Amino acid sequence: MVEKVIPGTSRAAINFIFENWWGLIVVSALPMVILFGLGILIYQELGNVFDFLDTIDFESQQATAEIMNKYLRLMPMLFATEIVALFLFAWLFVRIVRFWKNREPNIFIGSKGEFTAAVYTVLYGLGIGALTMLAYIAVVIVAIIAGLIIVVLGKLFFVFYFLFVPLAIGAYFSLIWFVCRFYVGMPAVALGETPDFFTELWVLSSGESFAVPLRLIVSLIIVCVPFGVIFFVFMVPPMSALRDAIMSSPNHQISPEMLSQLWHGMLWLQILSVISNFLMIAYFSIFFAEAHARLRAKLG
Repeated sequence: MVEKVIPGTSRAAINFIFENWWGLIVVSALPMVILFGLGILIYQELGNVFDFLDTIDFESQQATAEIMNKYLRLMPMLFATEIVALFLFAWLFVRIVRFWKNREPNIFIGSKGEFTAAVYTVLYGLGIGALTMLAYIAVVIVAIIAGLIIVVLGKLFFVFYFLFVPLAIGAYFSLIWFVCRFYVGMPAVALGETPDFFTELWVLSSGESFAVPLRLIVSLIIVCVPFGVIFFVFMVPPMSALRDAIMSSPNHQISPEMLSQLWHGMLWLQILSVISNFLMIAYFSIFFAEAHARLRAKLG
């Protein structure tokens, strides 16, 4: 029987975070500050759009044109910030994986080739996304065929209706399994390597390909449930204020001023989102780094 190496990976990642929390803050500080700055910029610009809506006379024929011009001028900046944010997330992943490897926290550029590795991380991520999309299309085609069979067979085979939910869950999990077989090799890219998609990344988790996605799903549930409760607590006051404003308005309709107040009232929710994203990125980066090291050691 082949020895399993993935058990204990989640525990190792959590222990690393508790033992090296200050180092993680140090190596993550620069990309996170830039990401936070981008978020504030977008938050401000979108808030300006809502404030602008409040000044428009919607009975004027030029109102729609003015709104579209304001929105279209904002689109290039939104697109540019999304590209920058994608690179920053990749850079953050690279920095965390390299810190896990060498245990040397540096607030600025800590090792040679960080930016190059971040660029390759983005390219590999896009490649894995494209492959996953092809797999998704294949799953959709199979689902359509299965649906057509159910429709043609009719009530005589009503048992197929009861199989639809488990089949849908199985299809969703199969996509997670598919993408994890590639992503488990991404720490190698963060460390400066350029592995082949199929001969190196795909085969890395052979024999334990279900162990990584199962732990990933459990970890997501454990992380998302408490943060979901916190988000709900922060979301209730502004949503309640919006509901009260709508109910007290003459026609019970939402107005640009209400949207603007809602947007500005969700600032703390945006800050909480940044913190939760950092914790999730840190955990999953270390989780994949630990899993990659163990699987590579097993392969020799």
